[in-house]
Amino acid sequence: MTVWSQPALARFLRDRRQYLSKVRERCMVTGGDETNVTFSIKSSVEPQILEHLAHYMLRTPIAEVTEEALKSEMERKAGNMMNDHVPDGAKLFVELLEMDLADPDIEA
Repeated sequence: MTVWSQPALARFLRDRRQYLSKVRERCMVTGGDETNVTFSIKSSVEPQILEHLAHYMLRTPIAEVTEEALKSEMERKAGNMMNDHVPDGAKLFVELLEMDLADPDIEA
């Protein structure tokens, strides 16, 4: 991950879920251990972003940052920002949709 933004986080989390499901499938076939095969989230994040996260958000040294802490921080940011900006579609239709019933529908 190269950018700490809501769209980048949503893409990263989606791609991570797909990656883990593919690894899980492959390990079921080959009998391997998932933990030995998967890349860590920490290694997938650019060092500059990881340093920023560790210092300002998690308030821990980079060496002490855990996978769980990174994942929960990513999910928290992606979930909060996305839900704050999604408008209510039904409410928009009620407010903005106007029908002119005076015109006859000749094609019906």
